[in-house]
Amino acid sequence: MNILKISFIGAGKVGISFGLYLKKYSYNLLGYYSRSFSSIVNAANITDSTAFKNLGDTIEADIIFITVNDDSIKEVANNISKLNIDYKDKIFVHMSGALSSSELEILKNESSSIISLHPIQTFTDVHTTVEKLKDTVFSIEGDNKGITVIKKVLDKCRNKYFILDKEQKPLYHAGACVVSNYLVTLLDYGFSILKHIGLSEELAINSFSPLIDSSINNIKNLGTKNSLTGPISRGDINTIRKHLDSFEVNDFKNTLLYKELGISTVKLAEGKNLDEKVALQILKLLEEN
Repeated sequence: MNILKISFIGAGKVGISFGLYLKKYSYNLLGYYSRSFSSIVNAANITDSTAFKNLGDTIEADIIFITVNDDSIKEVANNISKLNIDYKDKIFVHMSGALSSSELEILKNESSSIISLHPIQTFTDVHTTVEKLKDTVFSIEGDNKGITVIKKVLDKCRNKYFILDKEQKPLYHAGACVVSNYLVTLLDYGFSILKHIGLSEELAINSFSPLIDSSINNIKNLGTKNSLTGPISRGDINTIRKHLDSFEVNDFKNTLLYKELGISTVKLAEGKNLDEKVALQILKLLEEN
């Protein structure tokens, strides 16, 4: 059985991390190409592969991963298409969460394939990310031939995955942004409230991390609805009123997010066991203040 050869266009954290990860599973990592030759050399040194001097060198691989920023994917595809190179049977893969395989459409022909492959993971330092990738789930979108090959790659790495249609990619990425990026914003908002009672961000993070971790673990084990606790879940109207009063007393003006989250939490709690009349009273309290 032939070992698949892989190459990367883009020599940042995503490309280096994924290249190292696939190399662990005996894929033949040929090398890297990027606009910055110093980046190419760095990636090649870390992965013990080749620092390509020309874009066309990457096409020697069976699978060419394009791990550049989203705005550059189509430009890279256009540049490849202008090369006088046969890319019969090649699989071109970009790793954007937001964009579909359509960004690579110019590279699609009767025998080549185009894929968008997205690891549902944050990429920090390279070696930490490589370790995290073994537990990472991937989304795959593209043509059937390419999907079949990429599924085999992920199966060999023992990663879970699911298939998307290209029309689903923007909504998929919106959801990903909420549960990742906006979660950070939400926690920052909570810490800003605690700052009004004198807690530094460092103290707030250290003090509330066990609570945050517990909530995440409950969601993993029980789902969102069954993990919901707190005053709205209990129908504790007086506690919500005290929260709103305390904002005014402590001159905390950014209350809109608290109220909007409260309204959404009422709807979630109604699906659990919150009394309908109590739910209406809480909604009225949040909407009037």
